[in-house]
Amino acid sequence: TLKKNNTFMNTKLYQRSYTKIKPKGSLIYCDPPYKGTTGYNCGKEFNHKEFWDIMRKWSKTNIVYISEYKAPRDFKCVIKRDKYNSLNGKGSQKTVTEKLYMWKGKHIPKN
Repeated sequence: TLKKNNTFMNTKLYQRSYTKIKPKGSLIYCDPPYKGTTGYNCGKEFNHKEFWDIMRKWSKTNIVYISEYKAPRDFKCVIKRDKYNSLNGKGSQKTVTEKLYMWKGKHIPKN
């Protein structure tokens, strides 16, 4: 379990709006509402353009991974995985390919 993993237990985890933080020298995993899907119930529409612009900025001084079905052209897919999606509540399932992206631009994260 994770409680037995020293690295995980000494890691600081945050759940905050990406618009409220300015990370530097961090490993970041982002799981935004996937474009073209139902999204999260947060009371306002998610701004995908703003999100990707901020991910470019963060990637200059951090290692940033973004989970999404599709990304802008200047992001590369580093891993993908097929999974069943059955959120419609009717029992039918379809296969979707979730992908993990990183920015292709120049970035040199510092330790």
